[in-house]
Amino acid sequence: EVLAHWRDVPEGAQVKHVEPLGSLREAPRLFETQRALQEKFGRHRVTVLATGPLALPFRALLAEQNALDYLALEPTWSAAAGQRLLQDAVRAHRRATKHGMTERLGILGSPLAHSRSPRLHVQPFDRIELPPDADVAEVLRALRPHYRGFAVTNPFKKAAALAANATRDAVNTLVRDEAGWGSFNTDREGAAATLSVLIERANSKQVTVLGDGGVTGALREAAEQLGVG
Repeated sequence: EVLAHWRDVPEGAQVKHVEPLGSLREAPRLFETQRALQEKFGRHRVTVLATGPLALPFRALLAEQNALDYLALEPTWSAAAGQRLLQDAVRAHRRATKHGMTERLGILGSPLAHSRSPRLHVQPFDRIELPPDADVAEVLRALRPHYRGFAVTNPFKKAAALAANATRDAVNTLVRDEAGWGSFNTDREGAAATLSVLIERANSKQVTVLGDGGVTGALREAAEQLGVG
């Protein structure tokens, strides 16, 4: 259908094909479309873009083979749904130039503009900002062939734990393995270090944890580890 749509293209013209991402289970069609158009017109003439709130990681993957890229500017972090930032493209290019193209790493969160995680995980993590109600399990299934790991931040730590069949309530790190995703939570070490200082200063073994987010589970685990009630 795509090849038929682009049958009448002037000699030497650029082909920019844009379509909605649609179902994540059908995402491989985007790469098939890109390959088919490149075979017909040549890689230097073809750009394939996906649109939609879950399109960002797929735009990053398509960009590896696209002739052109479409990017938003920093430092406002404001962009259309699925839009990559110039900063992200620069990092990816530098990584490829220095190390060659390897399987990607990403950071999942919403909104990432207010999170410290993208500043901590500057290179070589792709910024993957998704709607807060995104189906994380479905996203991870679709991206598993392309990404070897993710840092996970608010509000997806609990959803990532469920998707990875983790034994804890929340995780902040996913590493692809043969069975699916290995999961870890480095928040616990940070929580234990913080609680140790607070306990010493307050001279108390009683801690009250407020909230029920991804870090709350880490605080509870740290409290148990330190023998705090």
